Amino acid sequence: MKLEKTICPYCGAGLKIEYGQRTVECQYCKSTVLIQDDADNIVEDNIEHEPYPPDTERNRKGTDSAPGRRFNRLFPPPGFRTKNPLHMIIAITGYLLIIVSAREMDTILDTVFFTVIFLSAVDIFTNWTGFFSGLPGVNSRNTLIRILMKLVWSLVVSIAWALVLVSIEMIFGM
Repeated sequence: MKLEKTICPYCGAGLKIEYGQRTVECQYCKSTVLIQDDADNIVEDNIEHEPYPPDTERNRKGTDSAPGRRFNRLFPPPGFRTKNPLHMIIAITGYLLIIVSAREMDTILDTVFFTVIFLSAVDIFTNWTGFFSGLPGVNSRNTLIRILMKLVWSLVVSIAWALVLVSIEMIFGM
């Protein structure tokens, strides 16, 4: 049976699809992708290079101690993986907004933590590193629940980073 391949719209990883299959679950971000009959999206015979080859030395370096758990590569960052110009423009705008906003902070420590908080939210919403992909509800099949849980977890992670910042400032008297 001939295998066809397309790219996950959520994380940019290569999806292996059997001919005639209508949905597939991405092995990296666990998103369910509806397969269209659009021949432009499908590359036959696995000619094209996958963004995340499953069994390479580079990919094995990204595994942690939990069996079967993989972290995504950091580059290209979200917005640039699909090579969609609209996604790239939105990503550049978002990253510039984070950088400009971070420059307004009083101290370098505040700037670093502000940047980390927002990049953590980007990670949660885009499964950038895969670090937060195991959080409850983040990979729900129900879109409303998935968005709601990503908002909740972004808030929780932001509060956790803020507590770390306050603790460091209290300990070191900054």
